[in-house]
Amino acid sequence: MQINSSKSETFTDVIQNYRYTMNLILRYVQDVVRVHTDVHPNVLLMMRFIRECGPVSQHEIAVQLQISDAAISRQIMTLIKKGLISTKEDPTNRRKVLVDLTDEGRELIKKTDEIINAEFEDLLADVSEEDIIHLKASSEILRDHLVDEIDRKFL
Repeated sequence: MQINSSKSETFTDVIQNYRYTMNLILRYVQDVVRVHTDVHPNVLLMMRFIRECGPVSQHEIAVQLQISDAAISRQIMTLIKKGLISTKEDPTNRRKVLVDLTDEGRELIKKTDEIINAEFEDLLADVSEEDIIHLKASSEILRDHLVDEIDRKFL
């Protein structure tokens, strides 16, 4: 698709703004998690993946998070000791071990999600309803285009 010069400059500004904003959101969420839990934000990311797709293999987690199998293995052992995840034999392949959340792990993610949501509500409390509607619409547009593009290019 050919984009005219003015639109291209605006497009570049929008992309730079989204990239910067995404980094700020990530930093904000990580800081909130550090203050309110004793679990590293990257571990919570792994736990969220298990919640959405689990039970999953250690290798599937490593691929999704782009972390080595060895690093995931260490995190899994730590989380088993904390009672946040469990492992079981894959009934379709007895050589494969599946990782899943325990009730305690699900509760931790639920509690963390509630804390993060409350923090964002506080952060955006003085933003107008109209601006919130625009934020929602623009984020949905970007999300939908990303989902389509990921499906088209990478799946």
